[in-house]
Amino acid sequence: MVLRVYVFLTKWQTLSHLSFATTYSYFSEIYLGRVAGVFHYDRNIRYNLTFQEAKEACEKDFAASLADRMQLFTAYQQGLEECRAGWISSAEVAYPRVHKNWNCGQNHTGIITYGIRENLLERWDVFCYNPHRVSCGGVLQGDKGEFQSPGFPQSYPSNMDCTWEVTAPPGHLILLAFHSMALEEHKGCQYDFITVFDGKREEGVELGRFCGSQLPPPLRSSSNTMTVQLRSDASVELDGFSVRFHSVKPPS
Repeated sequence: MVLRVYVFLTKWQTLSHLSFATTYSYFSEIYLGRVAGVFHYDRNIRYNLTFQEAKEACEKDFAASLADRMQLFTAYQQGLEECRAGWISSAEVAYPRVHKNWNCGQNHTGIITYGIRENLLERWDVFCYNPHRVSCGGVLQGDKGEFQSPGFPQSYPSNMDCTWEVTAPPGHLILLAFHSMALEEHKGCQYDFITVFDGKREEGVELGRFCGSQLPPPLRSSSNTMTVQLRSDASVELDGFSVRFHSVKPPS
């Protein structure tokens, strides 16, 4: 499989034709769950959707459509970043990278594409487009803060995939403490659940997956970054969660 990197202007062009100096100014302000109406989706199983299934997942689960090239590029310009490839409407498989990472696009930035796929039965994730979908997630920076699930303390929406990336000052760790939690109960937390990562989502170690109403224990990062992801399925929406974080010095 050939890895190609493009950005979409009036047509797809090579990465060297565009400067990305302005892209980074967006990053601390964007919603990671949805940017410019575009969002990544996998139906809770990585790389499991054919092209037709991807189209149906967007339509049935979100009343959305497959994102097209321009929509994905616009979202990338506003800070959308993923490490997992997905179908778009042209039967192309691609994903946006804002920051360099060897494990995600071999340090390339822009729209990473595997081209138009001849075999539409290949299984990938998908990028959907719905400009009216509820925004959630974000990038949080500072010594302390608090965030909640969408709509808290009322019910969170169904079919959500929200990511909060928390960054403390350099040389500090993050202590995360949940103060309220009510998600659909399931022994394996397969329906509605929170996953906490030590570091960035695509690189970090999973610290735990949580659901139900029992509060998770306080969680500490090993660096100055921690990520919290909320995913919900198509039914049984409860009150959600509220969580606080603050930075701490590493143990001496």
